Amino acid sequence: MPSLASLSDDALRRWGEGTLIAILAGSLVVTGVVIWRVPDAAPLLPLGLLAILGAGMLFRHPRLNFILWLGGLALLLSSDEGIQLHEALYGLYFYGYLMYWYGRRVLLYRSRFVRGLEDQTALLLIVFGLLGGIALGLLFGADPMRLRGETLAFSLLALYFPVKEFVVREKKGPLIVLGLITWIGLYVTVDNALYTQRAFAEATAVWEIADVRIAGRELLLVFSALLLLALTSTVRGAKHTLVTMSLLAIVLAGLILTKSRAFWVAFLLGAAVLMLLVRGDDRRRLLLRSAGGALAFLVVAYILIGPYLYLMVSGILNRFATLSAATTDISLVNRIEEAKAVAARARLNPVLGYGFGTTYSFFNLTYWLTDTKSYIHNGYIAVWYKLGLWGVVLIGLLWGSVLRQALRLCRQVTLPPFYRALASGTAACLLCLVLPVYTTSVFFEDEKLSAFALVAALTMGIAQRFEKQSQRLPEKLSSVASSPRHL
Repeated sequence: MPSLASLSDDALRRWGEGTLIAILAGSLVVTGVVIWRVPDAAPLLPLGLLAILGAGMLFRHPRLNFILWLGGLALLLSSDEGIQLHEALYGLYFYGYLMYWYGRRVLLYRSRFVRGLEDQTALLLIVFGLLGGIALGLLFGADPMRLRGETLAFSLLALYFPVKEFVVREKKGPLIVLGLITWIGLYVTVDNALYTQRAFAEATAVWEIADVRIAGRELLLVFSALLLLALTSTVRGAKHTLVTMSLLAIVLAGLILTKSRAFWVAFLLGAAVLMLLVRGDDRRRLLLRSAGGALAFLVVAYILIGPYLYLMVSGILNRFATLSAATTDISLVNRIEEAKAVAARARLNPVLGYGFGTTYSFFNLTYWLTDTKSYIHNGYIAVWYKLGLWGVVLIGLLWGSVLRQALRLCRQVTLPPFYRALASGTAACLLCLVLPVYTTSVFFEDEKLSAFALVAALTMGIAQRFEKQSQRLPEKLSSVASSPRHL
């Protein structure tokens, strides 16, 4: 039987079309069986057919398909309890797109999508992380629901390659991806604001208003804000500056509403890193616009939520005050005890780890009882416990190598200002991530790992985009020099 590499283009096309038809036929058979076994599901058949037709039309327009696919990620990261219908439908579309993208490149395309150490590490982490995490979890008796949840969360690392390729190949790829990351940040902000509004309306005491908090999805807000802040250092013109600063203010408002201390400090750390990375006029613009934007933000906040502003600021200051009392704050002390218990068990199997969804026990000081769970707040220990030392090496290598590329790009004077600003922003994102990983299981939560994958893909997309262009330049010069009119 001939290999795929030996087939002609027409044969590959026929083979691919036959495969897709077989998948469609199989889907229809499965749908028929489901309707036969569950008659109440029959009304959903027209919706399913419409969804298939809509997906077929989208896949004929790759750019639009990518924008809807990545922009819809906000639906998958909703704060609603349980799985909503729109989340389930988008989830099918999301993973269908990933299967389609990887399937075409592995089975049909002859172009390589893995280049360099960063891509090789990412591929190893996606493949062995998923397979190893599932296998080890099953071996050590993981809870099925927790195993499924952590597997789905870790699978979002597969965002890396499609997003990176879009940044490399599309003319406005970096700008579109930045816009989509900003859109997700805006969606989260609006969702947080609506939740806060409901909490204010239902509050029966003043302290309830001061203690309103929306946990989750903070890293997307931090990264969106840092990328927009980096853009303010280079954007020109009153109109573009106003739009960028307005978007930054909205995303920062969403971050403030989370009342997550570690992510507030992470943003401040990232902003300080940005101040060090940008140079000359860019640094001066960044300082002036940051100061002016902060003042305008306070004025607008006072106008919009004047009666509640004092209470919210009071709650924020109380959250910050607990940082200086780490030895007495019960939640912080409890997390330290949790980390000690997990590390003690990880030492028993340090190389392989225990996989996704595997539980551990520790004495919970908050509820004064022995607690059994799989979630680990300390992200560094979580990687060691679940994926062993091999997972620590792969994640550390990917993180460090992408950060190295970001720092190299932001110092490259030949890079256009927009791309240099984006590189500075991604470098700030990757550096400030060091802090929240201590308090959050970044690599096993869907929104946080997707944020990491997006920033890594944006960084490597810019690096490979300009590496590709620099390789083309000598070829063009050589062709010009060898043309007859130059001889």
